[in-house]
Amino acid sequence: MELYFEILAGFVTKENNTPVTGDYKVRMYNTDFFGDEYMAESALNEKGMACFRFPHDAFLEWDIERHADFYFVLYKSGNKVFHTKLEEKDIADLTKLKVGDKEMVELGNFEVEEISAA
Repeated sequence: MELYFEILAGFVTKENNTPVTGDYKVRMYNTDFFGDEYMAESALNEKGMACFRFPHDAFLEWDIERHADFYFVLYKSGNKVFHTKLEEKDIADLTKLKVGDKEMVELGNFEVEEISAA
């Protein structure tokens, strides 16, 4: 059985707290002293949620870091329309999964103030 974990991030409109849906993609990045690293891309589902799934060993090389500084960039039809602030998360437990484990990290909802065309 493959070990994996998921990182979930939701996107809602700040004006009325409704899910952002449609032709959107979200890219996840990690930033550290080496710079910004592209991690994954996800579409938004009907609830405005992006789900990023990683194999267990994706973070094993990060032994020197106890925290990951994630941020997300929202695209509509290929154009950048929103950028989140950094979300610092403790990743130490993600490197200790056991067979059969599934870890889910829920980052909550990001409020998209205004969707602007690039």
